[in-house]
Amino acid sequence: MENKRVFQYDFMRVIFMLMVLGVHVLANTRQFIQEYNTTWYLFYILSDLFLIGNPLFFMLSGKFNLDKNFSEPEDYKKFYKKRAISILIPFVIIGSLIYVIKNFYNLSIIDYITKMFNGQVEGTYWFVYSLIGILIFSPFFSKMFKNMSDFEKKLFLGIDFVINAIIVIFATFELPLALKFKTVAFAFWHLYYFSGYLIEDIFKTKKSRNIVIILGILSFAIQLFIRRFVNYHYVLTDPSPLLTLETFALYFILLDKIKIDSEKLQKIISYLAQYSFIFYLLHMIVVRNVCTLFELNISSTHNAIYAIAIFILSFIITLAISIIMQKIIIKPIQKFFEKTKSEAR
Repeated sequence: MENKRVFQYDFMRVIFMLMVLGVHVLANTRQFIQEYNTTWYLFYILSDLFLIGNPLFFMLSGKFNLDKNFSEPEDYKKFYKKRAISILIPFVIIGSLIYVIKNFYNLSIIDYITKMFNGQVEGTYWFVYSLIGILIFSPFFSKMFKNMSDFEKKLFLGIDFVINAIIVIFATFELPLALKFKTVAFAFWHLYYFSGYLIEDIFKTKKSRNIVIILGILSFAIQLFIRRFVNYHYVLTDPSPLLTLETFALYFILLDKIKIDSEKLQKIISYLAQYSFIFYLLHMIVVRNVCTLFELNISSTHNAIYAIAIFILSFIITLAISIIMQKIIIKPIQKFFEKTKSEAR
C-alpha cells in the first residue's frame, strides 16, 4: 500500500511538470488568438487548468517536508543540510547557466549575484524563493502540526482559507484593507504548503473527498464565467478561494481517482518524477528558444497546432537536458558535498 501511495505522488509530480510547461507554452502562443473564438476558449480553459500546477507543487512540498520528526538538534541540522544540497545546488547551477546564456556578451559577477538575490535571473524562479522561505520555518511548523488535534487542523486551515478569501474579495473590488498577502503570516502560498500536510487528515472519508472534488469543479466553472463576463480587478489564479478548491479537487482526483496498474508505466513515471525540480528550473529557457525557432507570428487558425508541436518538442528537450545535467553535473556536486559533510562529522 505504501508503494502505491508513493507512486501516486510521483504521478502528481509528473502531471505538474506537464502543467507548468503547458502554462508557459500557452503564454507564448495565445497572444495571436482572436478574442472569444473557439481557440480562445480552449486556450483559456487549458491555461486556468494548468495554473493549478503551481499550488499543487507547494502542496507536495508541504506533504513531505512537514512530515518529519524533529526531536533532537541533529534532526534540524540534517533537514537543513539535505534541503540545501537538493534545492540550492541545482538552483545555483542552472541559474548560473541561464545567466551566462542571457548575458554572454556582458558578463558580470556582481550583476549575477545581484540578480540571483533579487530573483531577476529568471522570472519563473519566484517559486524557488517562496519555497526556500517556507522551508526555513518548516521544522517548527512540523512540530506544531504534529501536536494538533483533528479539530485544530481543521480550524487552522479554515482560518487560513477565510483570510485569503477576505483579501481576494477586497482586492477584486479595489476596497482598502490593512490585511495584505505580505503582512498576513499564513497567507499566500503558505496556504497550499500547509494544506499538503493537513488535507488528507482533514478529508479522510471518500464522501468528504468527493464533495471537495465537486466544489473544485464548480469553482473552475465559476472562474471561467468570471473571466469571460465580469470586469474584475484581481488575478483569479492567485491564491483565491476558487483556486484553492480547484487545487484540492485535482489533488484528490490524482490521489484517489486515477489508478495506473501497469508496472512498466509506473516505473517510467517514477523515473521522470526524479527530474521534476530540475525540469521546472530549465523548462522556460527551452520554451523561449523553441518558440523563437517556430517563429510565432502565425495566423490564429494554426496556433493550436503550433502550440502542441512546441509543447511536445519543449518537453523532450527539457527532459533530455534535465537528465544529462543531473547525471553529469548536479549529482556529482551533490555527492561531493554530502561526502564532505560526512567526513567533517
